[in-house]
Amino acid sequence: ILYSPESEKVAAENYQRMGRPYPGREHIYSYLPEGFIPLTNPNGFAPGFITEDQGKVFFCGPGVPRELRSMVAHHFPILIFPRNESK
Repeated sequence: ILYSPESEKVAAENYQRMGRPYPGREHIYSYLPEGFIPLTNPNGFAPGFITEDQGKVFFCGPGVPRELRSMVAHHFPILIFPRNESK
């Protein structure tokens, strides 16, 4: 697990949206497994994260069902139906 400025930014934005101060770089939400990209969480504090390996996409989300459902609804359509780059 490595410090990720991108994950810290996503988490800080989540905290700001919820009206709470972000604890800073020392917070666990500022860290991700190597090679993962943070994802916004429309209904909570914890960012999700995603990576691709050998043609497979791995998505990790929060354990709170309401947050996970909103992340799936927000992020999965983009992952399942990627933009057609030839258009």
